[in-house]
Amino acid sequence: MAQRRSLSPVLHASGIPSPGVSPTRPVVGSPNKRRRLLRETEDESGVLSIEDYNYRGDAYRSSNMPTKYPLPMNTEDPDPELERLLASKGDLSGQIASLLQVHHIECNTIEFCFVSKPGYPAEGDKARPAVSIWVDIKDLVSAASLPAARRDISDMLEENGLGDMVVDIQDPARAYLPCIYPIRSTEPQTQLYRRVRESLLRVVTTDIPRLWLTLGLHYVGSSYGGAIPAVALVVHPLATHDWQDLRQKLMGIIEVHRPQHMVLDVEIFPGYRGDLSPQPSPARDLRDTFTPAPKMGASIGVVGEQGAGTLGGFFTLKIGETIREGFLTSSHVVGPPDDSPQEVHDRYSKHGVRWDTPEDHATKTKVQYLALEDNIETMESCYNESRRLTGFVDSDGNQRKGVIKEIEEKIQQCKLIGKDSTYWHQEKALAEATVQDLWDKYLCLEKMPQKLGSTVFASGQAVIRNKKKIMDWAFVSCAGHSPSVKNTCSALYDPKLGNVLPSPAHMKSEKLNPEMYFTHTPSYLPRDDLRPRRDFGSIEPDQWYFKVGRTTGITAGICNGIETYVNTMATRYVHDRQGKVVIGVTNPDPETKEDPDYTEEWVIINAHSDIRIFTEHQTFCLDGDSGSLIIDIQGRVCGLLFGSISGWQGPRVPVRQSSDPNTPSPNVMQSRSYSDDGMGGKYMEAGLVMDIGDVVADIATRALRPPQGVCAVLDLP
Repeated sequence: MAQRRSLSPVLHASGIPSPGVSPTRPVVGSPNKRRRLLRETEDESGVLSIEDYNYRGDAYRSSNMPTKYPLPMNTEDPDPELERLLASKGDLSGQIASLLQVHHIECNTIEFCFVSKPGYPAEGDKARPAVSIWVDIKDLVSAASLPAARRDISDMLEENGLGDMVVDIQDPARAYLPCIYPIRSTEPQTQLYRRVRESLLRVVTTDIPRLWLTLGLHYVGSSYGGAIPAVALVVHPLATHDWQDLRQKLMGIIEVHRPQHMVLDVEIFPGYRGDLSPQPSPARDLRDTFTPAPKMGASIGVVGEQGAGTLGGFFTLKIGETIREGFLTSSHVVGPPDDSPQEVHDRYSKHGVRWDTPEDHATKTKVQYLALEDNIETMESCYNESRRLTGFVDSDGNQRKGVIKEIEEKIQQCKLIGKDSTYWHQEKALAEATVQDLWDKYLCLEKMPQKLGSTVFASGQAVIRNKKKIMDWAFVSCAGHSPSVKNTCSALYDPKLGNVLPSPAHMKSEKLNPEMYFTHTPSYLPRDDLRPRRDFGSIEPDQWYFKVGRTTGITAGICNGIETYVNTMATRYVHDRQGKVVIGVTNPDPETKEDPDYTEEWVIINAHSDIRIFTEHQTFCLDGDSGSLIIDIQGRVCGLLFGSISGWQGPRVPVRQSSDPNTPSPNVMQSRSYSDDGMGGKYMEAGLVMDIGDVVADIATRALRPPQGVCAVLDLP
């Protein structure tokens, strides 16, 4: 296996490079300041792809990739053929280091590998042979030498018959990596943004109506310590425009109101918006969390369909005099099967499902636990793990020793030398108990998926016109299939989740300060600090929330201090309660004089605190988490997760992948259970959430509609 060659001691033991800034706001001369100066040059002007625009403004990276994919890149070990070729060329790393030295560039590491940007358009999935070089840029003179150094290295490789090899040089602590962090509602920049955001939106919707995805105010930077307040405009990958001109227009609006001492920038970068739809979500191995009865955060899917979502939590729905027991999730999780006629999809999108819709209507789907692909994946995992413990006969007919047999041999060795074997007896008992548990789960999974119930009330793809909020909820009735598990918080906590939940000291503060959360290492929450409540809360800025999702489990984050504009025109149609299209049309509604092409949504952002690297953006949700309940410090249900936004960004150290499928990394299970986004990389996603109060009001309003208007009340069981 090829290793990144270290040429300098600046890397921590974790392999993460030392940041070039302190965990305070950037000083003059920082990468953010230098990047702003570069963006005033003519090199940034004219019509460019968003990738080229950001690349040209990055003084800390030089690459000859055809498409300048945003960092970080995914890296894989070279295959045997490439390793043999490299070995035949002598000391290439030494030659590269010498060339960098000629240009007075301090080199940290050199790695020959395959690079890709999984999921990204323009052949991002294609793995290209590359040399990835990490350097430490001390000043702009060294930065200005990067392109010449990269060309010299490319020429040297071409002379050695490696002309098709990508050369990517970067200072990983300073290169452009615009992750977003929450900004407080009380920040001066937030108050200024409130005054100008409508003007900013008007410019964006006029200049790039179909290219933008979200527009909001955040702290933006590779880490929270180096982030600055910025208006973050996220656009589609490969979008072309005169981005410098657009940025200058937005900055011009800000400059009219900005005090001289205030720092407020504009950042434009590629990203994506996910509805966390069940369709693209990869199968999950849920053996560690599987229980025979479903609970909050469980995997669910439509009967007979691929795709998975999350069982949010159990509720009662009183319609007239009838009380139904069931659970809440997102509308798009339990939509009609893919092979349904188009008119069925259109009807579900426009009207959702009414409570009085006939039981056999095509829009009323049957929902199961687990999702089909998760059921299969979890069964295979239980079977394979039990074989690893007990032993098995391989495809060549050879008997493979299991872990239990190896432990028994250890016990025999201890007896022969008179050594105490208590430890190994305990290990054997644990392994045997694990095998029994695995087979119990396997036998249970053989009888699954099990039907939970039917969708009886759903919003479809709706919007609250007067609030410009998306509604994406569904109530699934468990009549005849009532689960034995109700909402419970006591079963949610495990010391393994300590990197997510904040310490009790943070919990006791009346107003949770995001800066406190991001500058302390969180610890797990004691069981008694959070109790289930029978009332609802609400989504509020600056507050801490957590969710339990099918894909990422328990994750926590801070609600951004101000709502984010979301462009829904280019992504999907959204309808009002009467089924009229209000999102996805080009022109404003002539009757209401409203621009219907955006909504204003709350965003929850997660981050991980580490004393060595300050704070880095972490995933709050991934595909398959849609439908998760949003819960506050007091244990109250406050909202429902329905989507996500991301900037194609992740940690500064990419996910390592072995080229040998038979030798996965030691932490492969941990990676799959928390960080894998199904694209092969780690892209940090923030959550788009609905307020539970809006969901409750929407249910009540829809039930009152004729011809059979009745009162409807959603409540906790």
